[in-house]
Amino acid sequence: MSQYSSLLQIGLLFFFSHKVICFYSCHSILSRRQEYAHHSHSETQCFEYNKGLTEIDYSAANEYIAAHYNIDKYFDSNRAYETIFDGRQVLKELELKNEKDGHYKTEKEILDLYGLTLYPSQVSGCDDNVGIEDQHWQNRQWISDVYLPHLKSIVSELFPNMVMSCFWNPMVRGSEYEISSREGNETPTANVASLVHIDTDVGAYSLDEFISLIKKNEIQCKNLPSFNKDQFTEAIKVGKKRFAILNFWRNISSEPVKSYPLGILSTKYTSSEKDEMPVQTFPEASPDMRYSDWYYFSNATKDEVIIFYQYDRLSTQVSDLWHCALPIKHETCPKRKSFDVRMLIVLDEQVPLKYDRYNEGRIKPILNLEESGCFCDEQAETRS
Repeated sequence: MSQYSSLLQIGLLFFFSHKVICFYSCHSILSRRQEYAHHSHSETQCFEYNKGLTEIDYSAANEYIAAHYNIDKYFDSNRAYETIFDGRQVLKELELKNEKDGHYKTEKEILDLYGLTLYPSQVSGCDDNVGIEDQHWQNRQWISDVYLPHLKSIVSELFPNMVMSCFWNPMVRGSEYEISSREGNETPTANVASLVHIDTDVGAYSLDEFISLIKKNEIQCKNLPSFNKDQFTEAIKVGKKRFAILNFWRNISSEPVKSYPLGILSTKYTSSEKDEMPVQTFPEASPDMRYSDWYYFSNATKDEVIIFYQYDRLSTQVSDLWHCALPIKHETCPKRKSFDVRMLIVLDEQVPLKYDRYNEGRIKPILNLEESGCFCDEQAETRS
């Protein structure tokens, strides 16, 4: 296997030759952190209030960063208890401020500020009575014909200057699923990813490697042209266009998510806001956990989608969001079933040189693609 990124997630997927590691950035409320060593319990209950404390496992992330970038203790500890904030409260506060603005202004504002957002998303054809998780979400053709055009319309509203796009790596996940590549027209499956990770270490790839990775894992969107490597390469390399990777995560069960909800770290790397200071990003800078916060969206339903940045070429945009399935479960909680897919977008804007993360001088991993693949395989085997 080759590919930088598997910040390992045991039980999580990574057949499609790409691996995972996850990250994010923004918001300045002091994190209420409590070290794992100070606690004796290892599991939390379902919670439905604005914020709650739960255990976060950073160990795989620390191992990945140490092996690939020779950085020790990327996160301060391998395990910690973190305060989890409800993103719905942030949306509610912004809605009060933006009640006179357009319908998507609040969703776009929180995406810009925190790197994540929750968007209304009622998909045509999804009926509670027909077992949608089986009949639709595991059918790649239905996803291509119905769901992806729906997502593209949302992204077109959020990013009116989008000029190119491509969806890739669809996945059905759940507490009862095993890893399966599902050949043919079936969507691959995987268990929930309980270890902190980011999906793709974009800066580790050459442009050709990165474009090839996406091409290999593309899922075609109806009425859109197939992925054209040359056009994307020219836009990014010659045109210096801004590009980003968005992750779309949604509940596909008729019941709201209460067990193992998606948790996302809005990461801040520096408390300085002086323009003359260089913008710090992954992987050169470590997350400043005094100013970084974990969020989830309580009781996520099948009629909304969580959108978050996995990467943005523009260094001032909060991106590279670390995330994981929060270890919140209880006998009365319904088992989680979710679907996620990624989208590469190219925007009609050039990135100023001083804010260009994808430049020739960016930090590169000390392991090549083959060595990285071996590391990730060994890491997964050790933890299985």
